[in-house]
Amino acid sequence: FDRQLALLRQELLIPGFSVAIIQDDSIVFAKGYGFSDLIQLVPAEPETCYKIASLSKPVASFLLHRYQQTGILSLTDPAEKYGINFGNSKSLRLYHILSHTSENKPGKRFYYNGYRFGALDSVFRQVTGLNYAAVLHRDFISLLGLENTAPGFLSIGIPVDVRDPRNANVVSRLSKVYTLNSEGKARETSYP
Repeated sequence: FDRQLALLRQELLIPGFSVAIIQDDSIVFAKGYGFSDLIQLVPAEPETCYKIASLSKPVASFLLHRYQQTGILSLTDPAEKYGINFGNSKSLRLYHILSHTSENKPGKRFYYNGYRFGALDSVFRQVTGLNYAAVLHRDFISLLGLENTAPGFLSIGIPVDVRDPRNANVVSRLSKVYTLNSEGKARETSYP
């Protein structure tokens, strides 16, 4: 298994990643492969932190569904109510943005759009007085004891707020982000 993961990293030209396998609430395997920083040759370790990018969208969806269940908002609310205006706002509802069906005629066609999803930050601000990153810390990360997790901002694409002291543990172990150029060479890139 270990050898297969190392080969997979090489075949797919992945600069680095970390793996952990849990069985019966215990970590039975944890290892880093490759590098988290190709310039400084920092090895990827089991403790290396990575940007999860769009994997945060289900968490935002979960939180908004919780607000609906407690009567704070309705996913059928017009997006305009929260200051979201994409030009088709009269018929645009929050659930259209959550389901990536907010383009053109809302609800008619799926089109993944992270920018539009990021506009939901204004919903969090309006119903809680906090941005998504602060809500994520308060209502998800802290509650679950996720000490190696730090939020970013939906609306501006910042993966981790480096100014927040609660994130220092993550920032110090955060992997660089790479993309492959046309020759198949990894180069550092900005996020997202």
